[in-house]
Order: sequence, then structure tokens, then C-alpha cells
Amino acid sequence: MNFSCFGSFLSKNTLKPITVNSGPRLPGLAASYLRALLASGNRDTVPLQACALLPQQLTHQLSDYRTLCQWPLESLPPCLLQLASFPLQLKILTHPRFASPAMGLVHLENEISCFGELVAGSAVAFRCVSEPVQSHEKGQTIALVTEAKQGEALVWRSRAVYLQRQRKAGARDLQRQGDSFAGYANQSAQWALPRSLGWRYGRLSGDLNPIHLHPWCARLFGFKSNIAHGMWSKARCLSELAAQDVLLELPYRVAVRFAKPILLPAQVQCHWQPAGEGLDFALLSSDGTLCHLTGRVEPLSREM
Repeated sequence: MNFSCFGSFLSKNTLKPITVNSGPRLPGLAASYLRALLASGNRDTVPLQACALLPQQLTHQLSDYRTLCQWPLESLPPCLLQLASFPLQLKILTHPRFASPAMGLVHLENEISCFGELVAGSAVAFRCVSEPVQSHEKGQTIALVTEAKQGEALVWRSRAVYLQRQRKAGARDLQRQGDSFAGYANQSAQWALPRSLGWRYGRLSGDLNPIHLHPWCARLFGFKSNIAHGMWSKARCLSELAAQDVLLELPYRVAVRFAKPILLPAQVQCHWQPAGEGLDFALLSSDGTLCHLTGRVEPLSREM
């Protein structure tokens, strides 16, 4: 298996990454979750990388994913490969030498670049690399960059930023956040989210963080109820944009920043508006006072 086409990202790092998985299959989730619970090892700042080949692209899960995220098009959903590569990302996040324990990390930002049309059923080669730790006003952030190719073509890239909290939230974090999106009101959609959403997406994606699965589990971690997955929220927003026929044509980049968690069950509203050559969107609480997610879709050069 040749991953030489992914070398562009490695040139940005001063340290050569340590390979923690390289083989013809995605790693299993059970061992990664066990490592997350044990949380032992000598942590350092050395980048980690993992590679794997997915022989057939989620053909057995695609129908359920389309239904759960309400993707309306015949093309494959842009967030699908984030779900498909999750075992590889979890392998790095739970590795004993990863810079932070996986438990307690908060998915802060996610950026996905879609360079070309994904081919259903075609093999996908993944490579995931961790970036150096960065300081943040609430602690520190750690990013994972995942790239995917079909054949010789780089078709997809994501960058997921995780926050390790080291400081308590201040008064600014508790303020109402939705007011600045009042101008989006002319273009919006209302969704009703059931309590079971966290469990259904967790079972499909393999992301079985207890804060998503059941209210009792979530209360152990300080939440009043279980919360929706951030990547479901992003995928659902893109589905809405596609259904409204305002999602850009490929290639494009879609970046989001996750804000207040969605406590399930919930009523939420998705807003969008044109912004230059792209599109801004936001996911708000039903009364518009809390912002759960902000995002932007913008075109990419076809020469990339």
C-alpha cells in the first residue's frame, strides 16, 4: 500500500511523525476505547500518524447515514469520510504518546475540503496525522488532519481541532450568542431532534462517548441531558443547504466552529445567507438565543 501522495502535509511539521497504524484495515474501536479509559502512557509533542485502506466505502452504512443526516442528493455526503475514518483518528487520540488524554477533549472546529466527486463502493486510502499542540485561551488545542484518496486522486481532507480545557469558562461564555444571526431569519428551517439521536448516530459512527448516548450517562459529565454529535450537526446543516439547492458545486471547503451543545431532545433552527462567493450558515436554538454551530462554505480552485 503506497501513501506517498500524502507527503505534502508532513513537510509542514518539523518532527517526523511516529506511525501508530499502517495496514490494509482500519483499526478496531474496542482497543482504542480501552486505552481511553486507562489513560496511561508517556505523553509528548511528537506528531503521530496512522494509515489504512478501506476496501469498500461504507456501502453497508451509507443508506442509514443518508437517512439519519437527511442527505438529499445522489452524490456521497461530504462528511461521510469523517465517519469512515473515525477509527483511524481514534487510534491516534487514544495512543499513550498522544499529547492529551482523549477523555475530556472537546471537538472545537472542523474543516472539510472536497476536491472531487467520491465514487461509491471504491476503495479509499486514509492517512491521519496529528499537528503540534497550540495554546488557547481556555487551555490548549490539538488538531488531526485526515486525507483520503481514491486511486491516485486526493479527493478529501479534514482538519479537526480539539480543545483540552485547562481554564474555567468565564462570563463571556455564558452570554447569549444567537442575537448576531438575526439577519439570517429570512432563510431558515426548523428541526425537531429526538432524544435517541445521540445513540443512533453513535451506533452508526462508532463514536460512543457516553455524553451522547443517554441522559444518565451525560449527567455524570455535567450535562443536563445527552447531547447531539457535532459532526451530525454539521452533516445535517449541509443536507439542508443541499435540499434548498444553495450548496456550492465541487470543489469546496466547509468549515464550522462548534459552540453550545445541543441538549436532546431539542428544537433547533438552521439559518443561511450568501456571503461573497460562499455561504454562511448557523445552527441556533429554537428561540434564537443560543448558537450551537457557525459555518461557512467557500469554493476551492479546481487546480488544487
